Amino acid sequence: PPFKSLEFHPGDVVMFPEIRHSAKLPHDLAVELKGTLQALAEMAGYGTNFAEARGKGCVRMTIAGHGRLQYTVDGQERPVFSRLIFQDDFLHF
Repeated sequence: PPFKSLEFHPGDVVMFPEIRHSAKLPHDLAVELKGTLQALAEMAGYGTNFAEARGKGCVRMTIAGHGRLQYTVDGQERPVFSRLIFQDDFLHF
């Protein structure tokens, strides 16, 4: 079935909330596979990426389901969140 959201969890687990499915990524390929999944989400219109202007890496944001977003920095997952705040030249989440 189709889905548009994914969530990364500790232990290299990726969950697909809409279809109630999860998968464990091979540890040695997890960073690369997370990036690939996020690139697919971007191509489908469900994500974006940008280089953090202070040199803190490549930030990729994708839909995590249930009104939330998730991001990675250089392939390392960060917690899901539900709020973006634009302030001056900064984006807080």
